[in-house]
Amino acid sequence: MSSLKTKYLEFPDIKIAYHEHGEGPNLILLHGNSGSKFLFKNYQLKHFKDFHTFAIDSRGHGQSRSVDDRYSIEQYSCDV
Repeated sequence: MSSLKTKYLEFPDIKIAYHEHGEGPNLILLHGNSGSKFLFKNYQLKHFKDFHTFAIDSRGHGQSRSVDDRYSIEQYSCDV
């Protein structure tokens, strides 16, 4: 199975990790609490072949990093 290279968006207070794959309409894949972008690898490579997918590690999860000690749905929404 192919691998997905982790890419990063860096801002002063946060570093967001994500996997990008495919071509077609954009599809953003968001994990649940305590999850990570790695949950979507099989979907990105096999099931969503007709989409340009972005699997994102939310701040404080997976390989994303932030300076926050608390998180909110509003923060996550702004990040996306």
